[in-house]
Amino acid sequence: MKNILFLITLVFFSISCQFSKGNDTISLTTMEVEDRHRKYSPILKGSLLKISYKITNTGGNPLVISEIQTSCNCTVSEITKSVIGAEDYGFINLVFNSDKNNGSVKQYITILANVENTLQNTISFETKVISNTHHSHDNEEIYFE
Repeated sequence: MKNILFLITLVFFSISCQFSKGNDTISLTTMEVEDRHRKYSPILKGSLLKISYKITNTGGNPLVISEIQTSCNCTVSEITKSVIGAEDYGFINLVFNSDKNNGSVKQYITILANVENTLQNTISFETKVISNTHHSHDNEEIYFE
Protein backbone atom coordinates (compact mmCIF):
# COMPACT_ATOMS: atom_id res chain seq x y z
CA MET A 1 0.00 0.00 0.00
CA LYS A 2 2.84 2.42 0.86
CA ASN A 3 4.53 1.63 -2.45
CA ILE A 4 1.38 2.50 -4.41
CA LEU A 5 0.99 5.80 -2.55
CA PHE A 6 4.66 6.60 -3.18
CA LEU A 7 4.28 5.78 -6.88
CA ILE A 8 1.15 7.95 -7.24
CA THR A 9 2.89 10.85 -5.47
CA LEU A 10 5.96 10.49 -7.68
CA VAL A 11 3.84 10.49 -10.87
CA PHE A 12 1.89 13.54 -9.66
CA PHE A 13 5.04 15.57 -8.97
CA SER A 14 6.67 14.63 -12.25
CA ILE A 15 3.58 15.68 -14.21
CA SER A 16 3.23 18.97 -12.32
CA CYS A 17 6.91 19.78 -12.92
CA GLN A 18 6.42 19.30 -16.67
CA PHE A 19 3.48 21.75 -16.71
CA SER A 20 5.46 24.41 -14.84
CA LYS A 21 8.22 24.38 -17.47
CA GLY A 22 5.91 26.20 -19.93
CA ASN A 23 6.18 29.48 -17.97
CA ASP A 24 9.96 29.66 -18.46
CA THR A 25 9.64 30.34 -22.20
CA ILE A 26 8.51 33.97 -21.80
CA SER A 27 11.54 36.27 -21.96
CA LEU A 28 11.75 39.34 -19.75
CA THR A 29 11.58 42.88 -21.11
CA THR A 30 11.28 46.45 -19.83
CA MET A 31 8.39 48.89 -19.93
CA GLU A 32 7.81 52.57 -19.35
CA VAL A 33 4.57 54.20 -18.22
CA GLU A 34 3.90 57.83 -19.06
CA ASP A 35 2.93 59.89 -16.01
CA ARG A 36 2.56 56.93 -13.66
CA HIS A 37 1.28 58.89 -10.61
CA ARG A 38 -1.51 61.39 -11.31
CA LYS A 39 -3.68 63.86 -9.40
CA TYR A 40 -7.09 64.90 -10.72
CA SER A 41 -9.36 67.77 -9.80
CA PRO A 42 -12.38 67.06 -7.56
CA ILE A 43 -15.34 65.18 -9.04
CA LEU A 44 -18.98 64.95 -7.98
CA LYS A 45 -20.08 61.84 -6.13
CA GLY A 46 -21.65 59.38 -8.56
CA SER A 47 -19.70 60.53 -11.61
CA LEU A 48 -17.17 58.49 -13.61
CA LEU A 49 -13.52 59.39 -14.07
CA LYS A 50 -11.99 57.93 -17.24
CA ILE A 51 -8.20 57.59 -17.26
CA SER A 52 -5.77 56.26 -19.87
CA TYR A 53 -2.11 55.31 -19.27
CA LYS A 54 0.28 54.86 -22.21
CA ILE A 55 2.60 51.88 -21.77
CA THR A 56 5.68 51.58 -23.98
CA ASN A 57 7.71 48.39 -24.37
CA THR A 58 11.31 49.63 -24.13
CA GLY A 59 12.90 46.18 -24.29
CA GLY A 60 13.77 43.81 -27.08
CA ASN A 61 11.19 41.11 -26.28
CA PRO A 62 7.37 41.27 -26.49
CA LEU A 63 5.68 42.69 -23.39
CA VAL A 64 2.97 40.31 -22.20
CA ILE A 65 0.47 41.86 -19.78
CA SER A 66 -1.27 39.00 -18.01
CA GLU A 67 -3.42 40.91 -15.52
CA ILE A 68 -4.30 44.36 -14.17
CA GLN A 69 -5.12 44.45 -10.43
CA THR A 70 -6.92 47.47 -8.98
CA SER A 71 -6.94 48.34 -5.29
CA CYS A 72 -10.74 48.55 -5.19
CA ASN A 73 -13.64 47.21 -7.22
CA CYS A 74 -14.76 50.79 -7.93
CA THR A 75 -12.08 50.93 -10.66
CA VAL A 76 -12.46 48.82 -13.80
CA SER A 77 -9.52 48.24 -16.15
CA GLU A 78 -9.22 47.44 -19.85
CA ILE A 79 -6.08 46.71 -21.88
CA THR A 80 -5.94 47.75 -25.54
CA LYS A 81 -3.21 45.17 -26.29
CA SER A 82 -2.27 42.30 -24.01
CA VAL A 83 0.91 41.71 -26.06
CA ILE A 84 2.97 44.77 -26.99
CA GLY A 85 5.83 44.29 -29.45
CA ALA A 86 9.34 45.66 -29.01
CA GLU A 87 9.44 49.49 -29.22
CA ASP A 88 5.62 49.55 -29.53
CA TYR A 89 3.00 50.91 -27.15
CA GLY A 90 -0.48 50.21 -25.84
CA PHE A 91 -2.91 51.72 -23.38
CA ILE A 92 -4.47 50.75 -20.08
CA ASN A 93 -7.86 52.39 -19.74
CA LEU A 94 -9.46 52.79 -16.32
CA VAL A 95 -12.93 53.87 -15.26
CA PHE A 96 -13.30 55.01 -11.65
CA ASN A 97 -16.87 55.04 -10.29
CA SER A 98 -17.12 57.53 -7.42
CA ASP A 99 -20.59 56.38 -6.33
CA LYS A 100 -19.44 54.78 -3.04
CA ASN A 101 -16.64 57.20 -2.15
CA ASN A 102 -16.41 60.47 -0.21
CA GLY A 103 -13.43 62.72 0.32
CA SER A 104 -9.88 62.00 -0.78
CA VAL A 105 -9.37 58.83 -2.79
CA LYS A 106 -6.09 57.26 -3.90
CA GLN A 107 -6.15 54.17 -6.11
CA TYR A 108 -3.23 51.85 -6.87
CA ILE A 109 -3.12 49.68 -9.98
CA THR A 110 -0.64 46.82 -10.34
CA ILE A 111 0.40 45.59 -13.79
CA LEU A 112 1.36 41.91 -13.90
CA ALA A 113 3.70 41.42 -16.87
CA ASN A 114 7.00 39.87 -17.93
CA VAL A 115 9.20 42.80 -16.91
CA GLU A 116 12.63 42.76 -15.29
CA ASN A 117 11.99 45.34 -12.55
CA THR A 118 8.67 44.43 -10.91
CA LEU A 119 8.85 47.43 -8.55
CA GLN A 120 7.95 49.69 -11.48
CA ASN A 121 4.65 47.89 -12.13
CA THR A 122 2.47 50.11 -9.93
CA ILE A 123 0.61 53.16 -11.19
CA SER A 124 -1.73 55.36 -9.20
CA PHE A 125 -4.15 58.24 -9.31
CA GLU A 126 -5.84 60.37 -6.71
CA THR A 127 -8.83 62.67 -6.65
CA LYS A 128 -11.33 64.11 -4.22
CA VAL A 129 -14.97 63.06 -4.34
CA ILE A 130 -17.35 65.83 -3.28
CA SER A 131 -21.07 65.68 -2.58
CA ASN A 132 -23.66 67.60 -4.53
CA THR A 133 -23.30 71.29 -3.70
CA HIS A 134 -27.07 71.79 -3.42
CA HIS A 135 -27.33 69.55 -0.36
CA SER A 136 -24.40 69.12 1.96
CA HIS A 137 -24.61 65.96 4.08
CA ASP A 138 -23.59 66.00 7.68
CA ASN A 139 -21.37 63.24 9.06
CA GLU A 140 -24.30 61.16 10.34
CA GLU A 141 -25.99 61.10 6.92
CA ILE A 142 -22.72 60.10 5.25
CA TYR A 143 -22.23 57.30 7.78
CA PHE A 144 -25.67 55.79 7.13
CA GLU A 145 -25.30 55.96 3.36
